[in-house]
Amino acid sequence: MQRKKYSTAITTLYQEIFGKRTEYSGPAIMGFYNDQIKESKPKRKIHRMSEIKEREFELFFQNKSNVTMSSYKVDSKTNLPILYLQDQKEALWTKFEETYPNGMKKTSFMARLAN
Repeated sequence: MQRKKYSTAITTLYQEIFGKRTEYSGPAIMGFYNDQIKESKPKRKIHRMSEIKEREFELFFQNKSNVTMSSYKVDSKTNLPILYLQDQKEALWTKFEETYPNGMKKTSFMARLAN
C-alpha cells in the first residue's frame, strides 16, 4: 500500500518535470528492488529493558502510596487485581525519578505505564 503511494508520487513528479512518463516504477527508483540498497540500510535495534529497571518499575507500583489495588476487579488477561493510579502520570514520573535516579528514562516509563 505504502509503495503504491511512493510510486504514484514519483511517476507524477517525473511527468511534471520531464513531460513524459517514467520508464521505471516508483519502487525501483526508490531502491526497494535493489539488494545493495536494502543491505546498506541500517538495521533497527530494539533494546530490551534490563531486569533491574523492570524490577524497579514493579516495586514502585507495588507501593500503596502510588497505586490503589481493586479488591473486586480483575484483569481478564493476567488474572491480577486492577491497579488505580494515585496521581497523574507526570507526578508519578517525578516520584519515580526521585526514588530511582538511575532508573528507566521517561519515555520508557510512560510507554510501560500505558501497557
